[in-house]
Amino acid sequence: MRSSVRVIVYVEDANDEPPVFTQQQYNRLGLRETAGIGTSVIVVRATDPDTGDGGAVAYALVSGSDHKFDVDVSTGLVTTVDYLDYETKTSYLMNVSATNQAPPFHRGFCTVYVTLLNELDEAVAFFSAGYEVSLLENIATGTEVVQVQAQSADNLNQLSYRFDPDTSPAALTLFKIDSITGRITVTGLLDREKGDIYTLTVVADDGGPKKDSTVVRQSLISFNLSFFSLFSSFFLF
Repeated sequence: MRSSVRVIVYVEDANDEPPVFTQQQYNRLGLRETAGIGTSVIVVRATDPDTGDGGAVAYALVSGSDHKFDVDVSTGLVTTVDYLDYETKTSYLMNVSATNQAPPFHRGFCTVYVTLLNELDEAVAFFSAGYEVSLLENIATGTEVVQVQAQSADNLNQLSYRFDPDTSPAALTLFKIDSITGRITVTGLLDREKGDIYTLTVVADDGGPKKDSTVVRQSLISFNLSFFSLFSSFFLF
């Protein structure tokens, strides 16, 4: 005589698999350096085949963010948490982890590579806040008086130079400035009896919002001064 019994075996899932990211490296190229705090950068995603808490993952930034980025623990969304500056750092390579939520808490890893886009956000600055020059009153037209120079940390566009519109009309008829080199030359007849001091305000512009200006103060001296006196009175500061 035989008998049988039906045996049902339930296999309980063990948390034995680590989370796996959909990519080993996520790239965000050309993030604007002027992106504000809270800007969305990229979303990372990991999956875990285990069930229950063993299949739920939590994200964390492990290294490389320099406190400029953070990742949402639930969604994997990477955002900015501080202001960026291309001139300080041009790229970031961050390590992100995904940890499942049951013992022994397996972890998976990926990298996030972010490059910044350089923008016109730095101020243009002249090498000198002012220039002072002494000139012979009958100096020939076309003579170079002084060269002003400025720079921009962005270094994206060619700087251009021009006289400020508020510069006196009398000075504008006697001097011109090369928009590329910043060289100021004489274009009219200088006569000390008609004016012995001319002030020119020069603006440097790289196309961005932060321009700079400098002042060139030019004094005329009589023609009968010696060459030595002329040479010793010419100075820049």
